[in-house]
Amino acid sequence: MSILKSQLSTTSERFKANAKAMEAQVAHLQVRIKEVKQGGGKKAQEKHTARGKLLSRGLN
Repeated sequence: MSILKSQLSTTSERFKANAKAMEAQVAHLQVRIKEVKQGGGKKAQEKHTARGKLLSRGLN
């Protein structure tokens, strides 16, 4: 089996900028996931319970 050679330069400014942008997106996604796990935020929980519904994931 032949070895694939990469021309990717992890020291280039373009790579560093892309990596930084990706880290920011991952951080944003982690915040959103945390919010979803908490039931969509306090306002969403209040709206849900005001309708007489139970919260999921044991958040009652």
